[in-house]
Amino acid sequence: MPGSESAILDPVQNVLRWGVVGLGIVSLIVAVGALLRILARRWNARAETLAQQMDRGLASLHHTLGRLKSEAAAYPPDIPAPYGPIVQQLQAAIAGIEMAYQALTDQTTSLSVQPLELPEPAWARIAYWFWHEPRHWWHQRTVLSNLVDQLNSPRAEAAAAKLLLRDLRKQPLDTAERARELYELVDTSQHTAGLLQTGGVH
Repeated sequence: MPGSESAILDPVQNVLRWGVVGLGIVSLIVAVGALLRILARRWNARAETLAQQMDRGLASLHHTLGRLKSEAAAYPPDIPAPYGPIVQQLQAAIAGIEMAYQALTDQTTSLSVQPLELPEPAWARIAYWFWHEPRHWWHQRTVLSNLVDQLNSPRAEAAAAKLLLRDLRKQPLDTAERARELYELVDTSQHTAGLLQTGGVH
């Protein structure tokens, strides 16, 4: 009978309808989970690459800072002109580089670029895969990227400090050149004075 067939089909259709909806929700969750896993792996790899860049950058900056301090030690801060003003600028630049280096080292050390520990309970593992691990590596990547960018400032200061050292190294040559020119001027003046005296000009 039509009425009885409709009564039988309606529950079946409802079950099928909800089954399709449920399957769609599960498929969406699986797709989102797979995407988060892919992103977590990419962020993990990027964070480790940035950590290596940071380590190399800090090592290079530490080496440069050591060389600057070693060369600057030959010029005391109270040295007279023409060295004094340049030495003061150099010491200020080195102090700024050292502060930046220490701050970046401390921030890098505070980060732990290590995988999170996988929890034992099943429900905690779901939270780990869908939230904690992706969030952890996203945060690591973001912070390390910012730290790598912050290396540019002390590098620029180090380049400026090297120019100041170059100017200091040039000072003896410049001073000797000025002394030579003054000596030649005095010698020429004395020679001209002698010629004038010889000619009877007093």
